[in-house]
Amino acid sequence: MEEQDKQAQETESAKKHSKRFLVVYIIGLFSVALVLILLSYLTQVRANKQLASLQDQVTTQTTVAQGAQQQIQQLQTTLEEQQKKLTVQSDAIATVRAQLGVQEGEKMVDAVNQLNERYIALDALQQVRRMVAAQDMIGAKDLANKMIEKYGVDKLVPPDGDDEILLGQNAAEFRDLCAQLGIDAIYTMATITPTNQ
Repeated sequence: MEEQDKQAQETESAKKHSKRFLVVYIIGLFSVALVLILLSYLTQVRANKQLASLQDQVTTQTTVAQGAQQQIQQLQTTLEEQQKKLTVQSDAIATVRAQLGVQEGEKMVDAVNQLNERYIALDALQQVRRMVAAQDMIGAKDLANKMIEKYGVDKLVPPDGDDEILLGQNAAEFRDLCAQLGIDAIYTMATITPTNQ
């Protein structure tokens, strides 16, 4: 009986030990499970933060891309408008060239300057005409001499050429006014003869 008691005690002691081991084992498993759940949660939170960050970056890049597309569209619109303006200006320049009789390769500035000189000379011719009509022969003679000094006789009363200042009827009128005023400079060219003295 003693042996049975001993065996019963040993069995009971083994059961207690086994129960203890089982409790420690269960607590250990639950602890590991809890740690795994916690790690899983922390990993999920980190992944969510990274996902949110990536979504923000994608949103930012999308916004930047849309802004760039809008700028490209604005630039294309501006380019089209500038091309239209350039076409209109080219047409206007072509019209002005045609009116001035200037070819494509010639300098339009020279032609405009020549037209400006013609305008000034015609204005001076008109002043000489008015002075002669008002019997201010001295003032008319001075102005006619200034015109001759500025432009030269060959440009005011040209035999022919492209760079003359006075043309056709205006040149003939200037020649006649100079004859009335007694200006001899216009008779120095061989091709010009006085009309009436």
